[in-house]
Amino acid sequence: MSAPFDYSGLQATAVSLISRFGRAVSLKRGVKGASPAQALTVTAVFVAPDRTRAPTAGQFREPLAVERRRYTVFFTPAAAFPEKIGTDWWIEDGTERYAFESVALVKPGGTELVYRAEAFL
Repeated sequence: MSAPFDYSGLQATAVSLISRFGRAVSLKRGVKGASPAQALTVTAVFVAPDRTRAPTAGQFREPLAVERRRYTVFFTPAAAFPEKIGTDWWIEDGTERYAFESVALVKPGGTELVYRAEAFL
């Protein structure tokens, strides 16, 4: 049986790219309308929706206004995270608040690379 693949190089690249192209934002958790119970500062990269894709059956040629405000967000895991990050967390970037529709830790071979969240304003 061969040794498992070492993802540490990929992990270092992910951290480096997020550090280089990302910006500091607040990752928060709590009940809507109340003060956040938990808040952390993370570096995140926001990727706008791909508007170059051909529309599928039933879609408009132009993305809807709601789709334009949806982003894929990547941020690195941190030892400071008290628990699993889920949809009860959100990101605040200045005056903008991005709610998580889904969030998952990308973890090939047990190596924690990045969190990938589908978020919207």
